[in-house]
Amino acid sequence: MDSRKSTAFFLFFFFRGFFADSVPFAASSPPSSAAVKAGYWPAFGSTVSPPSDAALSLLTHVYYAFVQVDSATARVALTANDSLALPLFAAAAHDHVAPVKAILSVGGASAVASANFARIAANGSARSDFAASAVAVAREYGLDGIDIDWEYPQSPQEMSDYVALFSELRRAAAAPGRCLLLTAAVHYSATVSGTTAAYPVSYPAAEMAAELDWVNVMAYDLHGAWDATATGAHAGLFDAKSDLSASYGLATWLAAGMPAEKVVMGVPLYGRTYNLTDGDEHGIGAPSRGVGQGDAGVLTLSEVVEFNWKNRATVVHDEARVATYSFAGETWISYDDSWSATRKVEYARGLGLGGYFLWAIGYDEDWIIARAGT
Repeated sequence: MDSRKSTAFFLFFFFRGFFADSVPFAASSPPSSAAVKAGYWPAFGSTVSPPSDAALSLLTHVYYAFVQVDSATARVALTANDSLALPLFAAAAHDHVAPVKAILSVGGASAVASANFARIAANGSARSDFAASAVAVAREYGLDGIDIDWEYPQSPQEMSDYVALFSELRRAAAAPGRCLLLTAAVHYSATVSGTTAAYPVSYPAAEMAAELDWVNVMAYDLHGAWDATATGAHAGLFDAKSDLSASYGLATWLAAGMPAEKVVMGVPLYGRTYNLTDGDEHGIGAPSRGVGQGDAGVLTLSEVVEFNWKNRATVVHDEARVATYSFAGETWISYDDSWSATRKVEYARGLGLGGYFLWAIGYDEDWIIARAGT
């Protein structure tokens, strides 16, 4: 069997099992049509595997993450596997007993993707070529929308170009043919801070709102390998001592002019690990000797659950921060479980937000986080 046929064979059974309609609780608790309940499916990486139960019964939107851009042509460039996977991805979403929207996500966290977006957005002709190609791919594969994950525009000029890119996409997506959704994955805060001379720089939220159906606020990775001298709640809802919290970030988006119904809160399906300096000092903020287990100190939620079980880890629910962590020996892990995810979703509903999204489908354990949001 040649490699393309082998890949197609795998993908057929992957998607059939991945999006199977077999979750026993789904029929009694379908997603509300009034809220976004989305998940990104990463079409890469060794940690991605077909889960044993259905996902789509618990979701309203699913993202294919990611496709990239050819920097020479400014057009969306599909790999051979993308071309095989995308029709199966769309069919699985649309043929489900409760069809969900299938969205193409472009970009990702890489420096290459960010640089490509910066070059394309700065040039009117390139913006037009990119928008036309993204819309053409979405329509060719029967997808329902386009998502831009640019992490992150780094100057006021890039922020202006960012809006111009969305304006071009909106024009292309509204052209004759099926109208497409347009969304963006954005920083946890409406202001991006960093070390370059251009920082801090604020998103033009009100202008973005005019072009986008909603923004996916990445309310996680607030702590990690870059500040691993002390443990941190990487997706804590509150933090009385700093601005590094999901609630702070969401509030900045609302204050900047993004309508609440266009703000969708991110919930992570992975944990960040630390090596404790002293196993007897294990609270949030405890001294650590850098990151712990996992690639760059990251474990999927299913791996966290397995670690906790195998090592009889202590699981702590920090009420003040609405943050979950576990520890065993010198290993310490910050993550979300059903306890913290449920409270986050309740908080988002209280603010009148548009919903929530998960990064990333395939990292969950028996869909405990997706179920927490129903």
